[in-house]
Amino acid sequence: MIKKLACLSSVLLLTFCSKKEKTGFTVSIEMEQMEHPDARVYLSRKPYKIKPEDIIDSASYENNMFILEDTLTEPQIAFLIFDPSGKGLQELKPGNDMKMLYLERADISVRAKDSLANSKIQGSKINDQYEEYINAIALPEYIKEKLHTEDIKQAEGEEKERLIKEMNTVLMEMIRIKDSLRFVYINNNPDSYFSLEALDKLKTKDDPEKLKKLYGTLSPELRKLRFGKEVLAGLEKANENIGDMATDFAQNDPDGNLVKLSDYRGKYLLVDFWASWCGPCRKENPYLVAAYSKYHDKGFDILAVSLDTKRDEWLKAIEEEDLAWRHVSDLKGFKNKVALQYDIKAIPQNLLIDPEGRIIAKNLRGYVVEKKLSQIFK
Repeated sequence: MIKKLACLSSVLLLTFCSKKEKTGFTVSIEMEQMEHPDARVYLSRKPYKIKPEDIIDSASYENNMFILEDTLTEPQIAFLIFDPSGKGLQELKPGNDMKMLYLERADISVRAKDSLANSKIQGSKINDQYEEYINAIALPEYIKEKLHTEDIKQAEGEEKERLIKEMNTVLMEMIRIKDSLRFVYINNNPDSYFSLEALDKLKTKDDPEKLKKLYGTLSPELRKLRFGKEVLAGLEKANENIGDMATDFAQNDPDGNLVKLSDYRGKYLLVDFWASWCGPCRKENPYLVAAYSKYHDKGFDILAVSLDTKRDEWLKAIEEEDLAWRHVSDLKGFKNKVALQYDIKAIPQNLLIDPEGRIIAKNLRGYVVEKKLSQIFK
């Protein structure tokens, strides 16, 4: 009887051990056409400009496979990079064969015929979810067909300007549609890691309180993740200072005239922090031009605070993009006095201030500026 109990205990112990939760991942790569026996595959946190500390693991080609593994606390994005020479990081270049994937606690299989870039990932729930997410937010073909990029290249003068304006309108429509698809995805997939990704993309696109309620519908498991907590922190930060009175400031315009924030009392004012060298800032300008054109006569204005350091480039950008509102700067970059006053550490950023001087919204991006103004000027 004692022997039977001992055997039963051993079986139960083995069963328990076999069902022990996996603490890491394994990525197994099979390549059908392998022409580089000395090749090495790197698993990196970054796709380019890789340093030794960015490498999670690396492997040489053994038994017809590359096998990479490590421990993992929660899902993360990573990049498989093929080094045909096997000579090390110094040989990696932007053109190297590469595959993006998401890591999770699982045995992930990568099947490649002739390259990592064209490989298929199997045995991974999170990578299946990623494919579903990308398909769910894909833009319909009829929208893509409206982008006449080739026509713009060939056009000149007024015709080119007209086509560029048309393209900007289409791009605004594309962003609106994509954001709507993200909302649908979140509502339909409260357990998907990519609902967090979608919510993170939306954090500057809608009312933070509305987004926080949407965050609350996600599964507890997602909200416990580090990324889940980061998304929540971003949503809460979006609400900071809302309802506070905007601190007055004064700075010179290009002609040396002193412009004060308090000059705009009685109007709805968007204080826009930007710079000519800031690509994302320049992409926001068409939305601001559209909003200004539509609502300026109704009591809306913009005051742009530039974090430029070069006067000529600042003025050139204003002229190129036909930014008709007032502009100020002390040409001190991120040491701009107003930027320091409002704790601006990255751009683009903006504040929407009501006629009494109270901050009523922050960091309105893209079409959301016009959406917010449409609610104000009903």
